[in-house]
Amino acid sequence: MKVLTFITLAILVAGGLLYINTLSYSECDTPIPYKLGTLDPKFGLKQSTAISDIQDAIDIWSKTYGKPLFVNSPTALLTINFEYDQRSALDSQINQLQNQLDKKNTTLQQQISAYEADVAVFEKKLAGFNARVNQINRSGGASPDEYNNLIAEQNQLNYEGNLLNTRAKQLNLSARDYNSNVQNLNQNINQFNQAIVQKPEEGLYNGGNNTITIYFANNKQELIHTLAHEFGHALGILHNEDPLAIMYPYTTSTLSVTAQDKQLLDYVCREQPLPTLWLSKFSTWIFQTIHFSDRRI
Repeated sequence: MKVLTFITLAILVAGGLLYINTLSYSECDTPIPYKLGTLDPKFGLKQSTAISDIQDAIDIWSKTYGKPLFVNSPTALLTINFEYDQRSALDSQINQLQNQLDKKNTTLQQQISAYEADVAVFEKKLAGFNARVNQINRSGGASPDEYNNLIAEQNQLNYEGNLLNTRAKQLNLSARDYNSNVQNLNQNINQFNQAIVQKPEEGLYNGGNNTITIYFANNKQELIHTLAHEFGHALGILHNEDPLAIMYPYTTSTLSVTAQDKQLLDYVCREQPLPTLWLSKFSTWIFQTIHFSDRRI
């Protein structure tokens, strides 16, 4: 009787294992819950805008796959945080300085162009004056009226020349001021680059604590790209070497999924036998626990 019971149990277990092995499941069958966590006010980004940008990033993947891959939930584990740190502050300063320099450079170039045009007019007038003086000298000298007129014209030319010299000095000072600002900008960029060496990412997916952290938000298209990239990692998608890809390891502003992106997404979302999926989930958990961060320039 015991032998019969054991054989029956063994058959049931074997049948159950065979049945389970016939079942399949895709990682993408169930949307991944997410929520917006902290949003540092220093970004100057409204919560509604951040939520909209997050949704735009998610839609890049969902529309490619043909079904929702993420769902907003207040109880979600995957949390998106906007963290304003030293690099964010330096980046803002650089952008402000660059805008100021662009305006100063435009004004300075306009002033230089106007100065050069006036110098050309002055040199033409001076050449005409010298030609008349030479002609009069060759003709035996000037009459009293001609002489007085020449003196008056010479005085006017001297006055205009002095004005041009003053403008030249002012332009030189303006150029020095501009170059000084360029040096300040370069110093800030050097500080920024030093900070970037320590943390090169614009966004960071941390599989260990289920977070996506955003460090830069001053360019909408680049922000959406960064969010989409990190959501790709949350799906389990790895980097690829196509510079136009969402999953290219360096930041760009592209918002289109490439063939390589699609291929990697299809691989992650492929149908797998349940035992294989369980093993895959365990392997992914181990990998994310050991190598839990994605760092991007």
